[in-house]
Amino acid sequence: MSRLAQPVTFPSSGKTAPTATLKSAMTERLCTYSQDNFDERGKPTPEYLKLYEEWGKGKIGVIVLGNIPIHREGLEAKKNAMAHSSSLTHGGRQVSDDVSKTPVSSSDVQPRPLTVAEIDDLVRRWANGARVLYEAGADGAQLHGAHGYLLSQFLSARVNKRTDDYGGSFENRSRIVFRIVDEIKKTVPKEFIISMKLNSADFADGGMTFEESKLLCQRLDEAGVDLIELSGGTYESGAFEHKKESTKKREGYFHAKLAVTGGFRSKAAMEKALEEHSCDIVGLARPLTAEPYLVKELIEGKKSAAKDNKVDGSMQTATSIAQIGAISTGKPIPDLSDEATAKKVLAAVLGQSEEDKPHKEQETGSYEKSTA
Repeated sequence: MSRLAQPVTFPSSGKTAPTATLKSAMTERLCTYSQDNFDERGKPTPEYLKLYEEWGKGKIGVIVLGNIPIHREGLEAKKNAMAHSSSLTHGGRQVSDDVSKTPVSSSDVQPRPLTVAEIDDLVRRWANGARVLYEAGADGAQLHGAHGYLLSQFLSARVNKRTDDYGGSFENRSRIVFRIVDEIKKTVPKEFIISMKLNSADFADGGMTFEESKLLCQRLDEAGVDLIELSGGTYESGAFEHKKESTKKREGYFHAKLAVTGGFRSKAAMEKALEEHSCDIVGLARPLTAEPYLVKELIEGKKSAAKDNKVDGSMQTATSIAQIGAISTGKPIPDLSDEATAKKVLAAVLGQSEEDKPHKEQETGSYEKSTA
């Protein structure tokens, strides 16, 4: 049996994913949006439901829905998902001007710093978001601590310049994360999966040291976090070798399941990563917008790798949204492995209306380090 087909049981919640695969969170831009009426924002549309119905047919073990902002002024795009698991996030300083004129962050690096009272409020909002997801029937929630979002801003020594209980030492910089986890634990049953998404790049650019990342994983495990998703790598490239070695050693210091998202394209590399214990779960994102049934086809031996993508990396998020639109409406999915088709789709994306462009650019910036 393919290692991809093996079920994975999470240690804290006791729930089991049917396969060792994960669909990473991506923006869908398929829910409702109203500039003036907050109550008309974030409602799932038939297209949104169709998209996840199709992904649900593909034998994906864990499906993480797109980002759900926990604060109205923390939206990073107009049409993100509303609430299986979902990604709860606050954009922090990563927010376009027409959504919030006064973006907030961990400290005064461009935006204004959050007050302690505002941090308290955000902790409650994250827990409330988890409660809403639980009541809606979700299996879990993922805290987004990657790609420069608010929790990532707190964790980063490079960004976080606070001098109070939320800045300075690693214990202080990570305080908000564990307050959120504790509050969620008080709000939902033990069987609800809590996941944390981290960015591998943060371990190398002055954000966190390896020892701090190791300690963070240990403490997340101790706090009852079931799944840690490490995003932003290029797994099949030589540049990821040192990260592979460090993840293999994790069994000695934490037991939460590890998903690695970024750069997986061939079945051979996915199987090898699982066999060598570089990860417990293989994470995929953009390959699943090109081929929603890719996991099923890999497991059944019908394919040996994901399709190639001829679009430049900096624009692949935008063209993936075009593929998502096709899946959600039952139309043929643009084949970006074909150079002529890739050029045509890219031209259409670049020709979007001026109204949409700020949001497209903001979202692309949020994911610029991701190779998922």
